[in-house]
Amino acid sequence: PEEPSQQGIATFYGGTVDGGACGYDTLPTASFPFGYQVATGGFGVGSTFDNGYGCGACFEISCQDSMESCKCDGLSKKVVVQVTDRCLECGSSHIDMNVASFEEITGKEITGNDVCEPIRMTYRRVDCDFQGDIKIRSKAKSSEYWYGLHVDRVAGYGTLNSVKLRQASSRELGRMEFDINCDKSGGASDRKSTRLNSS
Repeated sequence: PEEPSQQGIATFYGGTVDGGACGYDTLPTASFPFGYQVATGGFGVGSTFDNGYGCGACFEISCQDSMESCKCDGLSKKVVVQVTDRCLECGSSHIDMNVASFEEITGKEITGNDVCEPIRMTYRRVDCDFQGDIKIRSKAKSSEYWYGLHVDRVAGYGTLNSVKLRQASSRELGRMEFDINCDKSGGASDRKSTRLNSS
């Protein structure tokens, strides 16, 4: 079922094409999300950032009206964005958009001296429209003692609650269970993987 829209405010910032709190290494511009990314905030489960589990989520944002000098263009423009960063100053209904996505819904070109925020907007969670395969990257400095991974380009809901792995040698030993659990205990930008039982 389609998720209901919520009311909030939007601001803009320079955006983080590489890295950021979520650890993405590239931001596609020729394919989804077409260079449209945001930073979200809030603390704890249920917030848009959700302790890092909100990384990768996609939202449809619509400009409603201006709170300052920037006006919506009157065309009820919408843009679908992906969460790739964290906004420490943002509450759960405040989304900090990169310039490209902010320009898309306001119809205004942002220049260096513009005062064009905040705006009132509505937002709702939508599917991410990635067409290619999911991408899994090993975290830098992974070693024989611990393994970290990044999961990018997750279509559909955009985020994963859990990732479980199995060592390649497990099949040879007749063990078929996925007994390595990867979670966000290592931080928002990656999943740290630990074995569920060491026997």
